[in-house]
Amino acid sequence: MFRNLTVFLGMVLMWGGVNSHALLVNADLSSRLASKKILILNGANTSSHPEAKAAAEKMLHKLIDTVLHIPVANRTFAGTSLSLVTTAGLANFDLIIFNFYFETQLMTTAQQNAIKAWFALGNKAYVGYHTSGANEAGEWNWYRDSVTSMQYRLHSGSAQTGTILKTKDTAISNQPIMAGLPDSVVKLTDEWYTYTPGLTWGDTSNGNKNANVRVMYYLNEKSLPTALPDAMGSHPAAWYRVDSKQNHYFYSIFTHDPVAAGSDFFGSVMLRGMEYVATYNPAVPIVNGKALGRHGAMSISMAQRDLKVSSSIPYRLQVWSVNGEQLFSARGEGSKTFHVDAFKQPGIYFAKIESKQGVFTQKVMVR
Repeated sequence: MFRNLTVFLGMVLMWGGVNSHALLVNADLSSRLASKKILILNGANTSSHPEAKAAAEKMLHKLIDTVLHIPVANRTFAGTSLSLVTTAGLANFDLIIFNFYFETQLMTTAQQNAIKAWFALGNKAYVGYHTSGANEAGEWNWYRDSVTSMQYRLHSGSAQTGTILKTKDTAISNQPIMAGLPDSVVKLTDEWYTYTPGLTWGDTSNGNKNANVRVMYYLNEKSLPTALPDAMGSHPAAWYRVDSKQNHYFYSIFTHDPVAAGSDFFGSVMLRGMEYVATYNPAVPIVNGKALGRHGAMSISMAQRDLKVSSSIPYRLQVWSVNGEQLFSARGEGSKTFHVDAFKQPGIYFAKIESKQGVFTQKVMVR
């Protein structure tokens, strides 16, 4: 199989066509991730991409230990052991991360049934990436058809650099899962998986707007030096969805490369995916993709001048000058965008959101 390509290429990240070092995004305080119990299963040591698997596990430790500060009792790095994949063992977890795990055919029937029963309970969470979705016909069709939303093809092209682009669907790009992620990544080296949308994908018409799956990033196939032998045209690279039992899923085709797996871009995408599947506390207001603390700060550009507020309960938004002059006032509920003309002047302002959840005051630097 072509999974065992040993191409070891570096990855260069460029945001908007300009060389830059990606920064790891901040944790979203509205996510329930910190309270979830997490199980991480690794691919077998004989699998492809062992260096990438190790780099991704190191990144997971960074996210879980130093960014999220999840208690030791709430996360289990099981390695390649499947001893916890039983009905009783899985009952202790809310979220399963498949870290480069594709050997689903190695699971016993009892272990496969335990995972199916776990999802059947509802309100569970799954995160997978790259080989975790490379499940072929006959390995474990239920997992392929019900979890990853992709029917993987054996890729016949080697690794090459390409450009990924953020979705143009603002209904997705304005969601918390996209907060702080770049609009594009160019010269990203990967094995570009090709696949058929799986049974859970849904309607792919109208730019994917009616699909069950919500696509975060697409591969620009025209950016590849060598055309894919089985090009997809529209080529989703990272997506998420929720099913009728309120199970939440996240999967990306990233990445075959250990340098990429250790990058802050990959870590940021993983973090946002983990936060999404853990679900959010909707009572916490979200402004411009960031969950608010009682006191905080944010920066926006004069060209933007927008405050995008999301809250499940009614609120009042006010903007004040440093001299105590009220410059803007509005009420809202749900997701709304407010254009604040006062922000056409650079400087420091104060935005205050009041609701039954409390008062959230943010210092806004307009530059």
